[in-house]
Amino acid sequence: MYQSNKLFDLHYKLMGASAIIGILAIWLDQYTFLILFAFYALTASFVCAGLAYYYRHNRNAFVIEILRAILVFFLATFLYF
Repeated sequence: MYQSNKLFDLHYKLMGASAIIGILAIWLDQYTFLILFAFYALTASFVCAGLAYYYRHNRNAFVIEILRAILVFFLATFLYF
């Protein structure tokens, strides 16, 4: 359980970093790459949550989090470029 707790802590830190970077990007209004970076931090957050569920042997939640991460990654990349 210790490894999954560390991953959940990282998940929450990345979620907070994503929110801060997103708010900063909206406030500055010129740095669109910051918005992309915020979405990538959100993707990493979902991956960490998925791995934490994997270590807890919760396969359904793992698959949902990984699919969510893939969707956010491809959507953000597609809309940016």
